[in-house]
Amino acid sequence: MKKNFDRFDICMSVSKTTYEFNGKSVTATVTGKARTPKAFQNIFGDIEVVGTATAKCHPDDTFNQELGCKIAEAKAEAKAYRLLANRINKKWDELMDTIEGLYPMKVNFSSKATRCIKHNNKYIKFLTAENDKY
Repeated sequence: MKKNFDRFDICMSVSKTTYEFNGKSVTATVTGKARTPKAFQNIFGDIEVVGTATAKCHPDDTFNQELGCKIAEAKAEAKAYRLLANRINKKWDELMDTIEGLYPMKVNFSSKATRCIKHNNKYIKFLTAENDKY
């Protein structure tokens, strides 16, 4: 069953999970990719993150491979989400800096446009005053 994907959601989909065993520990590596709304794909691009984490068994305990994998995977996935959130936040901050940098240009253009509109309105009145046929 396909989940609904809100057009304004940013999600992470896990594309690959691998495990390495070493004695009474297991290391999971989770590779995730950002899913961003189409409107933001040019801004965020393809973001892929890799989270790695290890679950260790106490030396006096019996190692449970299945439990170790679940713990290591959960830790690695949390790291991947954290990495993705940091990358998204960095890109967002860069976008906001760009927008703030463009604001003076917008204000300057608005001022020019207002002057042009006033000038053209006066010019149209002048032209129509001289040529009563309009």
